Amino acid sequence: MQINECFFSGNVGKDIELKYNENGTVIGTFSLALTTSKKVNGEWENKTIWLKITVWNKLAEKLENKIKKGDYVLVKGNLLEDSWVNNDGEDKKQLSLNCNQVEHLVKPQKTEA
Repeated sequence: MQINECFFSGNVGKDIELKYNENGTVIGTFSLALTTSKKVNGEWENKTIWLKITVWNKLAEKLENKIKKGDYVLVKGNLLEDSWVNNDGEDKKQLSLNCNQVEHLVKPQKTEA
């Protein structure tokens, strides 16, 4: 048996955008910044990975006026890899989360280690 259930916390990179497909299904997308810090040669370095978040139907509608750019959230869902060929003929890939739960969090304070 395989399990694909992931939890991520990070900052919302852009307000949620809602679209409707031909069947009337509501699809909401936003980006999530996953930032990690580590000390390199005595200096703190940050690395940010951007994750595309997709929410559906009632959850998407509920979140439309509740989450905004900069909010710190916890998301839960199934991790996917989207792939496509861009206009220049290059193969592109992006991680995305088919999300079924979003919770607002209080951002932890940085501590010196």
